[in-house]
Amino acid sequence: MAETQRTEVSGWTLEVTRSWASTTQPEPSAEHEASHAVMTDLLPLGPDDDGVLRVAVVAPGEQAPSLVARLGYDAGGGFGADALLVPETSRVFLGGGTRMICYAHAEGRWRRQWEREVEVGFRGLARHGGTVVMSAELELAAWSLDGERPWSAWVEPPWGYEVDGDRLRLDVMGKRSVLDLNSGSVVADQDGAARRFVTRLGGLRSRD
Repeated sequence: MAETQRTEVSGWTLEVTRSWASTTQPEPSAEHEASHAVMTDLLPLGPDDDGVLRVAVVAPGEQAPSLVARLGYDAGGGFGADALLVPETSRVFLGGGTRMICYAHAEGRWRRQWEREVEVGFRGLARHGGTVVMSAELELAAWSLDGERPWSAWVEPPWGYEVDGDRLRLDVMGKRSVLDLNSGSVVADQDGAARRFVTRLGGLRSRD
Protein backbone atom coordinates (compact mmCIF):
# COMPACT_ATOMS: atom_id res chain seq x y z
CA MET A 1 0.00 0.00 0.00
CA ALA A 2 1.28 3.47 -0.89
CA GLU A 3 1.33 6.34 1.61
CA THR A 4 1.43 9.90 0.25
CA GLN A 5 2.16 13.12 2.10
CA ARG A 6 1.61 16.52 0.52
CA THR A 7 3.15 19.75 1.78
CA GLU A 8 2.37 23.23 0.45
CA VAL A 9 4.45 26.22 1.55
CA SER A 10 5.30 29.60 0.01
CA GLY A 11 3.92 28.62 -3.38
CA TRP A 12 5.80 25.30 -3.44
CA THR A 13 4.24 21.84 -3.37
CA LEU A 14 6.13 18.73 -2.25
CA GLU A 15 4.46 15.35 -2.67
CA VAL A 16 6.19 12.35 -1.08
CA THR A 17 4.97 8.80 -1.68
CA ARG A 18 6.33 5.69 0.09
CA SER A 19 5.44 2.20 -1.08
CA TRP A 20 6.73 -1.38 -1.10
CA ALA A 21 8.76 -2.24 -4.17
CA SER A 22 6.95 -5.58 -4.62
CA THR A 23 3.59 -3.83 -4.92
CA THR A 24 4.64 -0.68 -6.75
CA GLN A 25 2.93 -0.33 -10.11
CA PRO A 26 3.46 2.74 -12.28
CA GLU A 27 0.29 4.79 -12.30
CA PRO A 28 -0.74 6.67 -15.45
CA SER A 29 -0.68 9.96 -13.55
CA ALA A 30 2.86 9.27 -12.30
CA GLU A 31 4.08 8.35 -15.78
CA HIS A 32 2.50 11.51 -17.16
CA GLU A 33 4.19 13.68 -14.51
CA ALA A 34 7.58 12.11 -15.16
CA SER A 35 7.32 12.55 -18.92
CA HIS A 36 6.48 16.24 -18.56
CA ALA A 37 8.89 17.13 -15.73
CA VAL A 38 11.86 19.42 -16.37
CA MET A 39 14.05 16.91 -14.47
CA THR A 40 13.30 13.23 -13.94
CA ASP A 41 15.69 11.34 -11.66
CA LEU A 42 14.47 7.75 -11.33
CA LEU A 43 17.31 5.92 -9.62
CA PRO A 44 17.53 2.14 -10.13
CA LEU A 45 16.48 -0.06 -7.23
CA GLY A 46 19.14 -2.15 -5.51
CA PRO A 47 18.80 -5.87 -4.65
CA ASP A 48 17.94 -5.09 -1.00
CA ASP A 49 15.53 -2.23 -1.77
CA ASP A 50 12.05 -3.35 -0.77
CA GLY A 51 10.84 0.22 -0.21
CA VAL A 52 10.41 2.98 -2.78
CA LEU A 53 10.29 6.74 -2.20
CA ARG A 54 8.86 8.92 -4.96
CA VAL A 55 9.03 12.72 -4.85
CA ALA A 56 7.24 15.26 -7.06
CA VAL A 57 7.91 19.00 -6.69
CA VAL A 58 5.90 21.91 -8.09
CA ALA A 59 7.74 25.25 -7.94
CA PRO A 60 5.96 28.62 -7.61
CA GLY A 61 4.15 29.60 -10.81
CA GLU A 62 4.15 26.06 -12.16
CA GLN A 63 1.05 24.01 -12.88
CA ALA A 64 2.66 20.56 -12.74
CA PRO A 65 5.71 18.91 -11.13
CA SER A 66 8.99 20.05 -12.64
CA LEU A 67 11.07 17.62 -10.55
CA VAL A 68 10.18 13.94 -10.23
CA ALA A 69 12.64 11.69 -8.36
CA ARG A 70 12.63 8.11 -7.10
CA LEU A 71 14.98 6.02 -5.01
CA GLY A 72 14.86 2.69 -3.20
CA TYR A 73 15.68 1.77 0.39
CA ASP A 74 15.78 -1.21 2.73
CA ALA A 75 12.50 -0.65 4.57
CA GLY A 76 12.40 -4.22 5.88
CA GLY A 77 15.81 -3.69 7.46
CA GLY A 78 14.46 -0.79 9.52
CA PHE A 79 15.84 2.03 7.41
CA GLY A 80 13.89 4.98 6.04
CA ALA A 81 13.64 7.50 3.23
CA ASP A 82 12.59 11.13 3.34
CA ALA A 83 12.54 14.43 1.47
CA LEU A 84 12.79 17.95 2.82
CA LEU A 85 11.91 21.15 0.95
CA VAL A 86 13.61 24.46 1.74
CA PRO A 87 11.56 27.13 -0.05
CA GLU A 88 13.83 30.03 0.91
CA THR A 89 16.74 28.61 -1.07
CA SER A 90 14.85 26.51 -3.65
CA ARG A 91 16.49 23.30 -2.43
CA VAL A 92 15.15 19.78 -2.01
CA PHE A 93 17.08 17.29 0.14
CA LEU A 94 16.37 13.64 -0.59
CA GLY A 95 17.67 10.65 1.32
CA GLY A 96 17.11 6.89 1.31
CA GLY A 97 19.07 3.67 1.32
CA THR A 98 22.72 4.63 1.05
CA ARG A 99 22.14 7.85 -0.93
CA MET A 100 21.72 11.50 -0.06
CA ILE A 101 21.01 14.06 -2.81
CA CYS A 102 20.51 17.83 -2.86
CA TYR A 103 18.55 19.31 -5.79
CA ALA A 104 18.74 23.02 -6.63
CA HIS A 105 16.16 25.03 -8.61
CA ALA A 106 16.98 28.25 -10.49
CA GLU A 107 15.51 30.01 -13.50
CA GLY A 108 12.99 27.26 -14.12
CA ARG A 109 15.54 24.45 -14.15
CA TRP A 110 16.61 21.74 -11.69
CA ARG A 111 20.03 20.19 -11.16
CA ARG A 112 21.70 17.89 -8.72
CA GLN A 113 23.80 20.18 -6.55
CA TRP A 114 25.52 17.14 -5.06
CA GLU A 115 25.06 13.54 -4.07
CA ARG A 116 26.88 11.42 -1.50
CA GLU A 117 26.91 7.98 0.04
CA VAL A 118 25.35 7.37 3.46
CA GLU A 119 27.05 5.10 5.97
CA VAL A 120 25.15 1.76 6.23
CA GLY A 121 21.65 3.24 5.90
CA PHE A 122 19.64 6.47 5.98
CA ARG A 123 17.17 7.10 8.82
CA GLY A 124 15.76 10.62 8.57
CA LEU A 125 15.93 14.35 7.81
CA ALA A 126 15.00 17.30 10.01
CA ARG A 127 15.26 21.05 9.76
CA HIS A 128 16.40 23.00 12.81
CA GLY A 129 16.29 26.72 12.04
CA GLY A 130 18.95 27.39 9.42
CA THR A 131 20.37 23.87 9.43
CA VAL A 132 19.30 20.59 7.80
CA VAL A 133 20.28 17.50 9.82
CA MET A 134 20.51 13.96 8.47
CA SER A 135 20.47 10.88 10.70
CA ALA A 136 21.93 7.57 9.51
CA GLU A 137 22.93 4.33 11.18
CA LEU A 138 26.55 5.39 11.68
CA GLU A 139 26.48 9.08 10.86
CA LEU A 140 25.00 12.44 11.80
CA ALA A 141 25.47 15.17 9.17
CA ALA A 142 24.40 18.79 8.75
CA TRP A 143 24.09 21.34 5.95
CA SER A 144 23.11 24.97 5.64
CA LEU A 145 19.79 25.67 3.91
CA ASP A 146 21.56 26.18 0.57
CA GLY A 147 23.27 22.79 0.81
CA GLU A 148 26.68 24.16 1.80
CA ARG A 149 28.98 24.24 4.85
CA PRO A 150 28.70 20.54 5.69
CA TRP A 151 29.97 18.76 8.76
CA SER A 152 29.58 15.19 9.91
CA ALA A 153 29.86 13.18 13.11
CA TRP A 154 30.51 9.45 13.00
CA VAL A 155 28.31 7.68 15.53
CA GLU A 156 27.49 4.17 16.73
CA PRO A 157 24.18 2.75 17.99
CA PRO A 158 22.64 3.36 20.34
CA TRP A 159 22.84 7.07 19.69
CA GLY A 160 20.56 10.08 19.58
CA TYR A 161 20.54 13.86 19.54
CA GLU A 162 18.41 16.85 20.46
CA VAL A 163 18.66 20.48 19.44
CA ASP A 164 18.47 23.43 21.81
CA GLY A 165 18.86 26.73 19.97
CA ASP A 166 22.21 26.66 18.21
CA ARG A 167 23.45 23.71 20.26
CA LEU A 168 23.19 20.06 19.30
CA ARG A 169 23.36 17.65 22.24
CA LEU A 170 24.71 14.31 21.07
CA ASP A 171 24.62 11.05 23.02
CA VAL A 172 26.64 8.18 21.55
CA MET A 173 26.57 4.99 23.65
CA GLY A 174 26.22 7.08 26.80
CA LYS A 175 28.99 9.52 25.85
CA ARG A 176 27.49 13.01 25.81
CA SER A 177 28.81 15.96 23.82
CA VAL A 178 27.56 19.41 22.82
CA LEU A 179 28.23 20.66 19.29
CA ASP A 180 27.65 23.98 17.59
CA LEU A 181 24.74 23.21 15.26
CA ASN A 182 25.97 25.39 12.41
CA SER A 183 29.67 24.53 12.34
CA GLY A 184 29.97 21.18 14.10
CA SER A 185 32.55 22.66 16.49
CA VAL A 186 32.76 20.86 19.81
CA VAL A 187 31.47 23.07 22.63
CA ALA A 188 31.53 20.53 25.47
CA ASP A 189 32.87 16.99 25.38
CA GLN A 190 32.65 14.11 27.83
CA ASP A 191 35.87 12.07 27.87
CA GLY A 192 37.06 13.70 24.64
CA ALA A 193 34.87 11.39 22.55
CA ALA A 194 33.45 13.96 20.11
CA ARG A 195 36.83 15.31 19.07
CA ARG A 196 37.64 11.92 17.57
CA PHE A 197 34.63 11.64 15.28
CA VAL A 198 33.51 15.11 14.19
CA THR A 199 34.89 15.93 10.74
CA ARG A 200 34.25 18.03 7.71
CA LEU A 201 31.92 16.08 5.47
CA GLY A 202 33.51 14.44 2.44
CA GLY A 203 32.16 12.40 -0.44
CA LEU A 204 30.16 15.17 -2.13
CA ARG A 205 29.91 14.94 -5.90
CA SER A 206 28.64 17.99 -7.78
CA ARG A 207 26.21 17.39 -10.61
CA ASP A 208 25.43 20.13 -13.14
